[in-house]
Amino acid sequence: MTSKKRIQITEELQEQGSMKRKTVVIVTLFVIFKINCLGQICGFEDILTHPIRNKNILRVDHSTRSERTFLGLIKDSNGNVVFYVAKEYYTVEAALVMHGQSRILFFSIDKKLTAAYYLDDRGKLPYKLSRNSLYFKRTRDGKELIQVVKIRTKLPIPLCVTPDDCYWPQKE
Repeated sequence: MTSKKRIQITEELQEQGSMKRKTVVIVTLFVIFKINCLGQICGFEDILTHPIRNKNILRVDHSTRSERTFLGLIKDSNGNVVFYVAKEYYTVEAALVMHGQSRILFFSIDKKLTAAYYLDDRGKLPYKLSRNSLYFKRTRDGKELIQVVKIRTKLPIPLCVTPDDCYWPQKE
């Protein structure tokens, strides 16, 4: 084999390696994006563009199913909006099993996700927001009880859905 042929083969191999690296970079970026969106359908414009209190919105995106409800607004003492509040129950297919997540979502005045409280199950989500308070139903000894959590201009840390069942916010 001549040296020209070796150089040509070397250049072709380098070009193939470069293409493989570009492909790996593109695939990696795609995977990072998907991981960032895993467990949620990215973007909340469906509930924030025209927020309608207690309207349920169902979205299905590949192996993710999301049920979102806009609960209402948290306002300061002057009547200015501090937070938009929503709840979401979503399921993600992992292998052959569907895994569900429940969360309470707080958005800032510019509609950016501020914090998410991940709850243990769907039954722990609040059923309403009224006068800056979240209302949670629970049953104890066969009786239905209501837990009311007052939300001020700062998020409660932690948010207790029952006296002994509290959750800390997670930044998204």
